[in-house]
Amino acid sequence: MLTEKRILSFLISVVLSFSLTGCGLLGIGGGGSDEEITEEGEPIVDTATPSPSVTSTGTVTSRQFFEVKKDITALRTELARIKSDINAYSKTPQSIRTTEPGYGFLEPTEITHKVTLSNGTEVLGKITRETLDDIVLLTQIGLLTIDRRQIRDIAPAELPRAQCKIVGDIGNLETRVYADRRVYTGYVQNIGERRADFVVVKVKLARDDTRIIAVDSAYVDGNNFRYKTGVISDTSIGPAGSAKFSVTVYLPPNSDVSYYTTEVHWKEYD
Repeated sequence: MLTEKRILSFLISVVLSFSLTGCGLLGIGGGGSDEEITEEGEPIVDTATPSPSVTSTGTVTSRQFFEVKKDITALRTELARIKSDINAYSKTPQSIRTTEPGYGFLEPTEITHKVTLSNGTEVLGKITRETLDDIVLLTQIGLLTIDRRQIRDIAPAELPRAQCKIVGDIGNLETRVYADRRVYTGYVQNIGERRADFVVVKVKLARDDTRIIAVDSAYVDGNNFRYKTGVISDTSIGPAGSAKFSVTVYLPPNSDVSYYTTEVHWKEYD
């Protein structure tokens, strides 16, 4: 009887050892795989919380390879902003309308040379560099490198010029007098042979001792013109043309205005 009990105990211990070894291989309990076995035998991988692993020193470390924390509301907000930027860009006008110079769109180029090509085309600009093979010409549209074999002639440029002046004798402008300001109205005429661009009239008020009291200026109400850069202006006067202006000059308190002077300024662009 004792022998049978010993044999039964030995068999039970063997079965238990085999069961524990099998559980360890299947990942049931500690130290096994991260996968679980369903009733059908298919593994289920838990991607929400990575299982820890034990290092050789006994330290438990996370086996997480990467972490993505994106708020879906923030993503939608960012997408809406990008769509808004795209719509705004697509609706941006291709030309810029302005009545004042100085924005960097129209930097005047000094015209010093006229280059005539072999096909008869004339190119105006300023020669900035010359070699035995070509020349570099600075024009209104940028730098041009021209092969000397294509050049028929190079000559000094003789360009027509604009010449603007106020119509009528000085001092005969229509003047409206107020307590704090003076308003001067008149016309500017271009008697030159070239279009005048960004025509502006400046009015200076002075005392009888020639000291300047106040100065102001205004652009003329001229013709619309679109330049090569896309800029559109309504302050141009063509040859033999004229345009109206109105300049308001504000005065400091107790000003004693004796007379005024006028100046006309303009630019010339191709």
